[in-house]
Amino acid sequence: MTIHFDQDLDDIYLIRYLVNIQNLVIQDEEVQNVKWASLEDITNLLKQEKFVPYHQDLISLYFEMKNKRGAQRL
Repeated sequence: MTIHFDQDLDDIYLIRYLVNIQNLVIQDEEVQNVKWASLEDITNLLKQEKFVPYHQDLISLYFEMKNKRGAQRL
C-alpha cells in the first residue's frame, strides 16, 4: 500500500515472515527504530505522539489484514 502526503510517500508492506529483527540491515537515513509491536503498543505510541501520526483506523486495518490475502472478504 502506498500512502501519499504533501512532501513524500510511504510504502507499507504486510509480510508474514519469521525474522530476527537483530539481523535486519536498515538504512540509518530511512529507519529510526525497529521493534515488534502489538496493536495496543502502537495505539499507545500514537497517543503519546511517539509514532508516525497515521490514522488509528489505518493501523487497525493493517492488523486486521495481517493474516489475510487480498482486499476482499471471501
